[in-house]
Amino acid sequence: MHIEIVTAISWRQLSGSGISDILLWFSGRIARCNTTLIHSAIMRMPVNSKAALATLLCCASLSALASPLEDVASLVTDQLGQDADNVRVDMPQADLDELLKGCEVPTPTLIGTAPQRGGRITVTFSCGGRLDSTRPIIANVTVSGMYLVAARAIPAGSELQSDDLEWRTGDLSKLPRNLVESLEDAEGKTTIRPIPKGATLQPSTLKTQPVVTRNAEVRVVVAGTGFHIEGRGVALENAGLNEWAKIKMPGGEVLRAQATGLNEVLVTQ
Repeated sequence: MHIEIVTAISWRQLSGSGISDILLWFSGRIARCNTTLIHSAIMRMPVNSKAALATLLCCASLSALASPLEDVASLVTDQLGQDADNVRVDMPQADLDELLKGCEVPTPTLIGTAPQRGGRITVTFSCGGRLDSTRPIIANVTVSGMYLVAARAIPAGSELQSDDLEWRTGDLSKLPRNLVESLEDAEGKTTIRPIPKGATLQPSTLKTQPVVTRNAEVRVVVAGTGFHIEGRGVALENAGLNEWAKIKMPGGEVLRAQATGLNEVLVTQ
């Protein structure tokens, strides 16, 4: 794709230009191509030679495909396990050019782990086969993704349903760090305070409505491979749906069980 775009631009903009114009045009767009070698190659060809222009186009295309910034973005994308379209990496171009001056075949290394929702990351570059590396440079990572928001204004004390929420896509680095990230983590929970339309949800703004309450008698199901046993017990603590609670059995044994419904718990073996 990059080669096709560069080629299309070059033929339009360079048609009818002289060698000096061509070299000047490319020297402003190719970060690390050796213009001396290019000029030498052109001097040995006719002015209107397609081979001369092809040489320049090839160099420009390879440079565009292997820019240091794209190499860093590729590392970040792989580390985050994100689609490339969802990740953008920015560095001050003037600082990057100064850092890589005289650096042949710069290869980036990330210092530390890229933040999952975007932020700042430190990068160094090794130059060709040299063992030393450049000084660190800071890159800013932007990650786009989907997140939950309130589909309408939700009053305090409301039990959340799926139609109270909707997904949006945007810059995750601008969101609070502690978010409710799935419908399962929100449905059935009660809002502690009002949530404006379009606002994100945080665990601290929600509470779980207990389906198992302390000292209540509960139905206990013990299930495992090849067996299914039911009995009765007494809850020693409150638990919301899918939360865990301690259950005291008639014989005095205390089991840890998951609340699966109103006054019902499951023990898996």
